[in-house]
Amino acid sequence: MNTKELRLGNFINRRYWNSEPNNEKYCTEVNVVTWISPSNINVSPIISKEKFRIAKDDILPAELTEYWVRKFGFTHIENKTYIIDDGNYEVQFFDDCIRFYIAAYMDSPPSVEIKYIHELQNLYFFLS
Repeated sequence: MNTKELRLGNFINRRYWNSEPNNEKYCTEVNVVTWISPSNINVSPIISKEKFRIAKDDILPAELTEYWVRKFGFTHIENKTYIIDDGNYEVQFFDDCIRFYIAAYMDSPPSVEIKYIHELQNLYFFLS
């Protein structure tokens, strides 16, 4: 993952080693970026107050899903289409990609393909 794309508050996946007996494996968990340095990033799980300093190699992008779009306040309007800010921004889920539209009710709105939560967060931050 290109960590230069990250901002404080972005959601990412933290990769960690689960050492439970009979269940040793790498796992991922969605975390919030709380601090960024050249070699490490501090993150905090969304559901607790714990904080972790992790190497950049253990950061993975978190996939954008309809669950997360709803969690960020987008409203479902039809099929796999969601809007926010009175329809100024729209997210559509297609079989092969996800598109973010600006001014969704224009005849031919500009759009960009996104895949990850931090991309949606950064676009929304930049535009609002």
